[in-house]
Amino acid sequence: MNLDLLSFTVTAPGASPGTAMTAIESATIRNARAGAAVAILAGWTFAQGAGSTGVVWRSINETSRGYRYTTIAAQPMPGIPALPAYCQPQDPITITQIGSAVAADIETASLLCFYEDLPGCNGQLINTAALYKHGVNAITVQGSITNGTGAGFTGTSQTLATASDLLEANANYALVGITVGAACAAITLRGVDTGGLRIGVPGWLQNHDFTANFFRHMSERHDLPCIPVFNSANRVGTILEVLGNENAVATPYTLHLVLLDGDVKGAKTGSNPQPS
Repeated sequence: MNLDLLSFTVTAPGASPGTAMTAIESATIRNARAGAAVAILAGWTFAQGAGSTGVVWRSINETSRGYRYTTIAAQPMPGIPALPAYCQPQDPITITQIGSAVAADIETASLLCFYEDLPGCNGQLINTAALYKHGVNAITVQGSITNGTGAGFTGTSQTLATASDLLEANANYALVGITVGAACAAITLRGVDTGGLRIGVPGWLQNHDFTANFFRHMSERHDLPCIPVFNSANRVGTILEVLGNENAVATPYTLHLVLLDGDVKGAKTGSNPQPS
């Protein structure tokens, strides 16, 4: 099972009908195993003007407007569908943004995707039941990253070991959520425990309680294992990055972790509500 963050960007998209966004890395749902659940769990946009974001993928029923959510300047609050927005492997994704018309204003949208079975990738995810069963202590890790002035991941990065090397040796930690001290499109993390894929949390300043528990909320909302687990032995190869806009800003962040007892691999369970 895996999570994956797909992100898209556009400069000065303007008023309706808006402008198509460009994928930062990929505009296509990954090639998951046929018949396995693939879904978009949440989407959010770091905009510089009020507007809206429209997301369309090939297998959605309504392809003229797709799934649309309102955006507020500098508030990347998640638009979360009532049910997981199911996709098919290799679905192309098109995102259209209505927003700022100011020259050089970069706006960025992100989609958090869930894969039940993604051949070649093996992330570690648990559900809330496993978190409560195996959780020992809550702990935080803090650091700061500065984004670049271009679209995408153009700024600095750091490893989890750089941010904090005080984690217990060879211990499993659940990443419940991330909070930030400056608004940004997303704080992301990738490493061997995420299957090499990016996972991320919106840099939403206005609701720290929600973002501090972001992955737990996703797990509870969608009844899926959405809480990433990583081992502290992999902290040197676990990379943290920030997704911002053209304004280079130092973004303080706090990772909200839970130390887990023992081996939780057998607890990677969750219902799969995808219709057959």
